[in-house]
Amino acid sequence: MVVVIVVIVVYKFTGQGTPQVGPAPVHVPAGQVVSGFPEQLLTGGAASGTKAVASTSMPQVTNSYSINYSSSTNQYTTEWVSSSSLAAILGNYKSSLPAQGWTITGVADKSTYKGIYAVNTAGAQLNITIQPVAFLPSAGSKVTVSYLNVTQGQ
Repeated sequence: MVVVIVVIVVYKFTGQGTPQVGPAPVHVPAGQVVSGFPEQLLTGGAASGTKAVASTSMPQVTNSYSINYSSSTNQYTTEWVSSSSLAAILGNYKSSLPAQGWTITGVADKSTYKGIYAVNTAGAQLNITIQPVAFLPSAGSKVTVSYLNVTQGQ
């Protein structure tokens, strides 16, 4: 009995043979943004193209992928690192998403993370999480934006 439990624990924690549930994400190389991701969401929500990062260049994209759930439902997720604070990025999104046609339906404003959930009239959903990044010299942030596009009438 003990041997079986050890085998199951080793099997589970090594990830060997872990079944894939649902469609697999399609990643693009680091530094690139997956096609279909709305680039205005890379700005940290700031209007007029102002970035959520200290520099005027595009954010340092660390991960970007898409998931095709069906012919009418696709998810596009992009992660990047910013030298801006959690509060600054959250404030940018809160002030500019409504101007871009998003209705903010939920906000998490905790000391250890920030987040926004929003929807638009086309049926798209937006989930933004902002977390601290310990390896940045000044209180930097990791931003993850997931955009779920649901095509109506298909």
